[in-house]
Amino acid sequence: MQIIKAANFAEEMKNTVEPALDAIKTSGIMPVKDAPEGQGIYYDIYKTPNATAAIVMSHGFSENAEKLKEVIYYMVEKGYRVYAVDHRGHGRSFRQSYHPNLANLHSFYDYVEDLHQFVSLIVKTDTKLPLFIWGHSMGGGIAATYIERYPDDFKKAVLSSPMLKLKLPMPEWITRLFTGLVCLIGRSDTFGPGQSGYKGFEKFEGSSSSNEARFNYYQHKKASTLAFQISATSYGWIYHSVVAIARARSKRACAKIKIPVLILRCTQDALIDPSGLDQFAKNTRRCKIVDFDNSRHEIYNSDDAVIAAYYNTIFSFLER
Repeated sequence: MQIIKAANFAEEMKNTVEPALDAIKTSGIMPVKDAPEGQGIYYDIYKTPNATAAIVMSHGFSENAEKLKEVIYYMVEKGYRVYAVDHRGHGRSFRQSYHPNLANLHSFYDYVEDLHQFVSLIVKTDTKLPLFIWGHSMGGGIAATYIERYPDDFKKAVLSSPMLKLKLPMPEWITRLFTGLVCLIGRSDTFGPGQSGYKGFEKFEGSSSSNEARFNYYQHKKASTLAFQISATSYGWIYHSVVAIARARSKRACAKIKIPVLILRCTQDALIDPSGLDQFAKNTRRCKIVDFDNSRHEIYNSDDAVIAAYYNTIFSFLER
């Protein structure tokens, strides 16, 4: 597989990747619980010619399907049909917050049920191909919870820097207690501690990406598109997420997983506590962790050498 080189990244994405994907893409809006009339969950379908299997994509916090264009391109090039959603509160999907830059949540399991509805009503009526799931960060937490609740939908799961335990400024139980109390007094849909609205082009230093060309490519899209400018979590999002991912890595939940799981973990992750990934892997019968050096949280936005190893690892796992 040919990796898009960082040296000419923006040019290659504009001239090669985006036209190729647009040629096979269809999009839609799926009505879901809580969504106002005419709104719902945005999705893209990439109908790869002669596909041998299909992959459902689950993006991370503050992201959307648009940010995964390079990931999707490699999936398509390897012969997979691809299905990608914008989770509720993100991208082109409906919002549950008073502020356009704030991701609010009534229940983490709404993410999971939206995705299950998408798989049941859209994916499975569109294809009979074997199904895999790929999830990054928050989307990895959603994917992990999904395969616990619905263990028969997918053949394999790839979890990239999955949100199974967050690095928090205080112990997890204190975070849960504090944010839960804030929600009880009616402030769930307010900016979490130290967070604020979108302030424009972000700085590469300290970001979740370790390759500046890949980082800048999406930053330009985010700066020019209001729907992509999610920048903060609400107290409700923090509370419901922390509670749900603690359950997702428990023995009881992991015991329900029937399929092989691959966890891709970077060694310089500023957001995810690696002990949570170890706990999940220990409690899951067929789970393997592969670590990547010289990368940050978004492994798929790394330098070329890491990118090549990342996709080789994924495709070897899926094709075995």
